[in-house]
Amino acid sequence: MQEYNRKFPLDDRKAKRIVGCDATNSNTTDSDNEKAGYGQAKEDKNLPIVNTMSMVDEVTGVTIYLENYPGPILEKNQLPHTLDKAIQLGYEQLHLMFDRGFITKKNAEYLQELKEEYGIVFSAMVPSTFSFVRELTKEYKEVLYNNAEMYIASQKIYGMKIGSMTVFDDERSEYAEDSKDLFDVYLFYDDIRASTERKNVMDKYLAFLNAVNQKKKFTENLVKEAAPFVIVTPKEKDSDGKEFSAVINFEKCQEELDYAGYFMTISDSNDIDAEEEITIARHRDRVEKAYRRKKSFF
Repeated sequence: MQEYNRKFPLDDRKAKRIVGCDATNSNTTDSDNEKAGYGQAKEDKNLPIVNTMSMVDEVTGVTIYLENYPGPILEKNQLPHTLDKAIQLGYEQLHLMFDRGFITKKNAEYLQELKEEYGIVFSAMVPSTFSFVRELTKEYKEVLYNNAEMYIASQKIYGMKIGSMTVFDDERSEYAEDSKDLFDVYLFYDDIRASTERKNVMDKYLAFLNAVNQKKKFTENLVKEAAPFVIVTPKEKDSDGKEFSAVINFEKCQEELDYAGYFMTISDSNDIDAEEEITIARHRDRVEKAYRRKKSFF
């Protein structure tokens, strides 16, 4: 602790800074490691893993906090415990940037408590599986798409701040009994990302279609395995002995293509525009660079 205090004086820990947060894991053969356990391995080698969560200053690239925790624990479940320890070290006035795996309604509520008490705010990528992401993207994507007024030249991306609203309730609202329930919502569209995602979508559907067409016998189980990517329909056995026809589910495929390149972030900082938000989000890659540097020593 004396060495930590020397490198990171207490006054410095209370200064405002933007911090990227991420988690990774490493396989281990050390049977005596009390943190080793089976979990969601980055590299599936059928070995126990040890998880690591790291907080990296996005300006300097310096790791300000790093913690190993048991392999079976998910990062979203570990987050409050890790931040509690960082706060015990005296950190305040942080702007934390998270990837998709961290944010749940419970964690968002916890982070807003930190804002009140320690001036700690956050921004986060949000999973497309959240209902509000698809709803708001559908509502605003045509407004954003190729809109010159919303082009962020510094990041070569289109972006907009939709507004402040409740996002974890069934109904979207710009009003709440408590302002703590409101989050700033941002929508972005990336041409390069869209091109890659569209290719991945088509590759996925064609791979499913090809796998289905390797079979000849029609079964209800085949229908279930192919869904929702491929529609399988029974037919009379043809000259090749095939008992079904299979086609891509074009409606489902088109839906995925239409949303390619769009992604959303939320924040409780209340005072940054879309350009600053995406800049913070993209600088989070310094956490991954810090991980690569650490792994090079092992």
